[in-house]
Amino acid sequence: MKLQHWLGLSAVLATGILFWSLREVLIHLFAAIVLAMALCTLVGALCQRWNIPRPLALLACVFGLVVMVAVALTVIVPPFTSQFQQLILQLPSAAKALKELLLQAFSSVNSMVYGSGSSSNWSQLLFPKGLADAQAGLPLPPA
Repeated sequence: MKLQHWLGLSAVLATGILFWSLREVLIHLFAAIVLAMALCTLVGALCQRWNIPRPLALLACVFGLVVMVAVALTVIVPPFTSQFQQLILQLPSAAKALKELLLQAFSSVNSMVYGSGSSSNWSQLLFPKGLADAQAGLPLPPA
């Protein structure tokens, strides 16, 4: 390869690295352009339909968007907070149910692998003090 090809390849790689490091800024810039175009289209439609000056149409659009966001937040946030509080309260019982479900699944796999009357029981190996102590959440003795 000639020097020109190496320089071109290094320029392409440098550009790729630059774009990769600026990816968040570029995404925000793209989002800002899309929102500006949408707002500009809305302002233009208001100017044509009601024959009002562009600054007044822009003010009306921005005010309308602020009101819409405020109403949406007022409608969405209170149910979200109450549902989040219910989720926090139900997490311990859900974790307990998941643990019991996993223990049942392991027991069924154990019976399939070793048979139902087998002396090799994984729960006895994992929980020497007994499965009831492990299900009760009691700490296991050190090994």
